[in-house]
Amino acid sequence: ASSETKMHLRIYKENPDVRAVIHAHPPAATAFACAGIPLDKPIIQEAVVFLGTVPVAPFALPGSQAVADSVAPYCRDYRALLLEYHGAVAWGETMEQAHYRMECLEQLAQVTLHLKTLGCDRVIPEAQVKDLEGLRPAWGIK
Repeated sequence: ASSETKMHLRIYKENPDVRAVIHAHPPAATAFACAGIPLDKPIIQEAVVFLGTVPVAPFALPGSQAVADSVAPYCRDYRALLLEYHGAVAWGETMEQAHYRMECLEQLAQVTLHLKTLGCDRVIPEAQVKDLEGLRPAWGIK
């Protein structure tokens, strides 16, 4: 069993639509988690459609009940989460969906880092974000 079993079980408990949870430590996403910076800017289309905003859950001791408690408030309204000073977690209705969300999270983090390196703060315009979000129901994304 994972040392983060309590966290996994809490995500399932908080959101009955969730059937798969993936916890990992992808480098770019973990950097944002350690910096306490959410990934909340609409930068790449895939992240807008499949991921949405990724907040940062407050620090909790790994493997503890506190980790499970720290993720609980985010389980219904988000699809992934950064764990402060730790890593990331993503969930979905299938293992494939949860895995894709984790991959999308890391891609978003990497692209965000590259944009910061370029000194660029462009985001997808609000009208296009709404159009992209509008694709979710047609594509079966909750």
